Amino acid sequence: MNSVLVALGIMVSAFAGFLAGYMKKKGENLAIHEDIQKVVDQVKAVTEATKTIENRLSGELWDRQKHWEMKKEALFEITRRISELDDALLSLYTVFQQEAKSIAEGSNDSWAESKYNSTLKWSNGQKAYDQANSVAAVVCTNETTKIFDTFGAMAGTTASKMSTGDLEVYKTSQTDLYKAILFARKAIRKELGVHDDSMPQSSGSFEVPAPAVPAAPAK
Repeated sequence: MNSVLVALGIMVSAFAGFLAGYMKKKGENLAIHEDIQKVVDQVKAVTEATKTIENRLSGELWDRQKHWEMKKEALFEITRRISELDDALLSLYTVFQQEAKSIAEGSNDSWAESKYNSTLKWSNGQKAYDQANSVAAVVCTNETTKIFDTFGAMAGTTASKMSTGDLEVYKTSQTDLYKAILFARKAIRKELGVHDDSMPQSSGSFEVPAPAVPAAPAK
């Protein structure tokens, strides 16, 4: 009987020891599993955060790229329109000048068609410039927009005065118009990120080029 009790006690002790070891091991495994799960959750959170940042950066980069493309296109367009408007102004002056000369010489030549064509050229040029300037104002700085506005206003004022017979205004405004064009070109290069040390001076003179003389209209 005693031996049975002793054996039973040994068995109980062994089982208790085994159970204690098992529970300890299970606890360790559980702790490890929880630690692994934490690491997995952290990696998942970092991955999601990284994707969010990448998507945001990608979107911002795309927005900047689209803005740059729009700006570049707008600046190239207004560059063309500046040249066209300047050329239209010269054409207008040339026809008015030749008409005035013909009248002074008592010629019977009719400049109506030439005046119509040059006036139409100016009108279309001014309209195209205003449209290009409106687009440029959306993507350019206020400083650049003011420079474009100044040139457009100066050219418009000159054309308006010439149409009323004041042809001398073309010569007297050439220096300011020339500088306005230089300022506009400098502003365009600045907007495009092109380094430029040149700068129009506040004083000096500009010699007006002799306009091309159109052929006298048929009588």
